[in-house]
Amino acid sequence: MMTLVVTSAFGQKKDFKENTLTEISCLIANPYEFLDKSDSAILAAGRPASIRGGDKWEVGAIDSSEKDKGMGEMIVIGTGCGALTLIVSPVTKVVDAILYIPHKKARIDEDDVVANLNGKYVFDNKGDAVIEVNGSKPVKLSVSGGMIVMGND
Repeated sequence: MMTLVVTSAFGQKKDFKENTLTEISCLIANPYEFLDKSDSAILAAGRPASIRGGDKWEVGAIDSSEKDKGMGEMIVIGTGCGALTLIVSPVTKVVDAILYIPHKKARIDEDDVVANLNGKYVFDNKGDAVIEVNGSKPVKLSVSGGMIVMGND
């Protein structure tokens, strides 16, 4: 009986890690679900169908007090597998950068992310790549310690 409980708990952790890696892959494959969109368009649309993995979509907007210093608004979204932060440019008023931090329970590092991408992208020794998605303009992708940063190149 005790072995069954341990196996079940291990299976749940593995599923959480797999769900988080799925979410990361979906975000990388679909950056224009957020990039170049206004905060109101993103908030109205809710969770895009193309972003699978987590089981939540809890949105909070942070209006930066540093706007006069070049900082824009940030939209922070809890996905169930991590925290997605969208940075809105104070000049263009659209999202120009995406930051994803996986939940610590996923125990994901840079090697996990790169291995999960199965050679789809070519990373330099700093963990950076420039990707094109469906013929769109290039997106800079950086992976560091399991965190993902994307933005217009």
